[in-house]
Amino acid sequence: MVTVNRRTRRRVPLPDEEPSAGMPPVLELTPEEARAVFDRKARRLLGISGEEFVRRWEAGEYCGDEETDEARLTNRLVMSLPLVKSDFRLDDADRCRGR
Repeated sequence: MVTVNRRTRRRVPLPDEEPSAGMPPVLELTPEEARAVFDRKARRLLGISGEEFVRRWEAGEYCGDEETDEARLTNRLVMSLPLVKSDFRLDDADRCRGR
């Protein structure tokens, strides 16, 4: 399928026609692989297991100053929580407000 760029009036192939059009391939992970990826990232960023991070996150231990280096690393890990928590919603990250 082809579309037309309105500004240049040129025909442009859609990305699904050219899989190498600058997009990385989609990797599907098993639940075990996803946990392993999350665990490696937690250990690399914070020096704790992924399981320990989730436990602390759910207990509200990461509420506080968001301007510290640890908070920045924590926020990077929070973006990966859907790998291990299928019920995670981004607005869960606002749970610390009002504390």
